[in-house]
Amino acid sequence: MNCRTALYPLLSVVFMAGLAGVACIRVSHLMVPAQVGRGHDAQLHCHFNLGGNILYSVKWFKGSREFFRIGPDGTRPQVFPHLSNMTVDIQRSNVSSVYLRNIQRSNAGTYRCEVSCEGPHFETDFREANMSVIDLPLQGPIIINVQTSYLPGERVALNCTSAPSKPMAILQWSIDGEQLGEPYVKRYVDGSIAALATQPSEPNARQSAWQNGRDGDGELADDSVATVGLEFVVDLPKQISSGAFATRRVSCTALVGDIYQSVTHANLSIVDGRSTNKAIATARTPSHLLHSANGSSANGRSSHSTCIALFGCIFHLIRQTAGRYYTAAVP
Repeated sequence: MNCRTALYPLLSVVFMAGLAGVACIRVSHLMVPAQVGRGHDAQLHCHFNLGGNILYSVKWFKGSREFFRIGPDGTRPQVFPHLSNMTVDIQRSNVSSVYLRNIQRSNAGTYRCEVSCEGPHFETDFREANMSVIDLPLQGPIIINVQTSYLPGERVALNCTSAPSKPMAILQWSIDGEQLGEPYVKRYVDGSIAALATQPSEPNARQSAWQNGRDGDGELADDSVATVGLEFVVDLPKQISSGAFATRRVSCTALVGDIYQSVTHANLSIVDGRSTNKAIATARTPSHLLHSANGSSANGRSSHSTCIALFGCIFHLIRQTAGRYYTAAVP
């Protein structure tokens, strides 16, 4: 056994001990917003531990294309927009985060943060996360078919329509803060503009931006409008006194992904139907009939007495006239 052969085990032990003394670089956490509204900004964060090594660079990729690179202490920042169609704000980016402006649908996908250290080890670690881009509605939902007032027992039939979005908005109805479901909520099969077209046309319900689909820089194209109906019978709260009005607050909430929520309210005025009917009857009834209920009013008795007195006077005059005539005829 020669000396060279004897040294192999010893050298292996020394080499492994040296490796054990060097901590590996590690990307511990990558924070990428799961959903971003189209046209909005987004900041991506990359947290890493160098493990005693010296940082060489941090690289950002969208898919397989690098779009941003930065050196230690924020030195040598480089942007590669021609490779990724990204708009990077260098002033707001650093070694641990990158700031993206005016996110577009083409920016949706998988993002990767890759961290490398200096030699002699030149280790690299990375993490990936997905981001989706949503076309948000340009305005809140619209409630149509609201009447000026309602009577107890009357049927209410409303529609709530969202502005175009991708994906399509989820619409929810509630009354006085209580969310409603079946059988009050009517969900259309496709929830599209075709369903809306069957409903009464109102100026605010059909805006050109909704129909045009926002092509070009406005994007959108699919999914678009959602419409949900609400049907129920009006009831009057028990604590409401006769002739008083009650108000039911109807709300329609539009939800798009986890980043958008908009609520539209409508107040339904409800009046006691019995009081309303009585008031209408009073207004339409001639004043001389208001006191003739059951044919026993004071005015009725007075008219009857007057007629009897008048008949008596006429009878008395006839008797007097007949008496004079009889007297004149006797010699």
